[in-house]
Amino acid sequence: MCSATFRSGEFAKYQQEAAVKEPCDRHPEVRFITDPYQRRIVHGNLIGKQGQGFEIAMCNLNDYRFNINNSSLNAAQARIHNPGEHLKVRKQCDKSLDQFQI
Repeated sequence: MCSATFRSGEFAKYQQEAAVKEPCDRHPEVRFITDPYQRRIVHGNLIGKQGQGFEIAMCNLNDYRFNINNSSLNAAQARIHNPGEHLKVRKQCDKSLDQFQI
């Protein structure tokens, strides 16, 4: 059971500081833009309590691990049952997969 708690809106103030990058073959990833020379964090900007960051991250990972596995299994099952659409949509080297020689 997770003991790390924080309000749901606490991440909202950091949304403007995040850069979203969408790789061509994976899900979007978010990287927070910070000043490398600024090592101190204002106490009011902390999420949770001081020293609790790793625990919060691990709790979130554990909460989403089940959802990530289900999403992956559902996507794999869909590809097995209907490969044709995936071959037309999925691109590699600027060509759809159905254009490659089998």
